[in-house]
Amino acid sequence: MGVFLIVNPIMNQQGIGPRLTHIAAEIFDVNPELLDDTESMTNLVSLLVPKLGLTLVDLYIHKFDLGITIVAIITESHLAVHTWPEFGYAHIELLSCGPEVATQTLIDYVRNSSIGSAKIVGHDISGYSDNLPRLREGWPVPPPRLR
Repeated sequence: MGVFLIVNPIMNQQGIGPRLTHIAAEIFDVNPELLDDTESMTNLVSLLVPKLGLTLVDLYIHKFDLGITIVAIITESHLAVHTWPEFGYAHIELLSCGPEVATQTLIDYVRNSSIGSAKIVGHDISGYSDNLPRLREGWPVPPPRLR
């Protein structure tokens, strides 16, 4: 297992804008039947959210002919799970403005859950957003954007 940190150009560490936890986890070599089982995947998401210290508001579930997408609306933002059973692959994305969540916490929970996998890669692109308009006098001017 490897954890790779990616620097997101829209994030900064200067404390400007909201502090966001943004994690993407790629999960490989998962049992295809599990990835196509709505009940199992819904249980995974329902249990994962509180394990991460987040608050579940609602779940939206869509079953495709092959695969599932689950979006957990949380008070802190959202967690999405997309599965591709034909590839034994799942993708989990978390965006939260709540308490900081460690990438390793998410990976450890998934690894120890029914989904399990020896191959999970987490990408952490957390930071402070500097894409907000400067509404307060004295705030730094944002860097120029490509148009």
